[in-house]
Formats: sequence, structure tokens, C-alpha cells
Amino acid sequence: MCTGMTSFNQPDGWISVKDRLPDPGRKVLVYDLNSGCYVMSRRGSEWNVLPTLRPRITHWRELPDPPRMEENKE
Repeated sequence: MCTGMTSFNQPDGWISVKDRLPDPGRKVLVYDLNSGCYVMSRRGSEWNVLPTLRPRITHWRELPDPPRMEENKE
């Protein structure tokens, strides 16, 4: 569940990895200088990526809430 967090001194919701990292195992949206935005999580103190990749993650943010689905009233 997302908390709707939009701070840590960042009005747009992005948090610098220099300021704070997300909890291990929690999926978040990250910004990587090499690849742009994508969803990932951390494993311990490292980002959960393939060993051959060298991510350059600078920022992360909470995932948005999923869309609300309308019930089909038939």
C-alpha cells in the first residue's frame, strides 16, 4: 500500500538515494541515469539487479496506488 508520501524535502515525491533508501524488499519506482524509470526493490544494502548491470540510481519514490476498477453491474 502506498502512503502517498510526497516529501523528505522533495515536493514532487522523488527522494535522493543520498538522503535515504527504501526498505529492503519494498518495490519502488527508481530513476536510473542509464535506463530511466522502472520498478525495483533492494536486497539488503544492494539494489536487486542482475550482476551484469551497473545501475546508476539517483532517486526513488513510492509507487502510486493501483487504479480503481469499476464493478460490472449486469
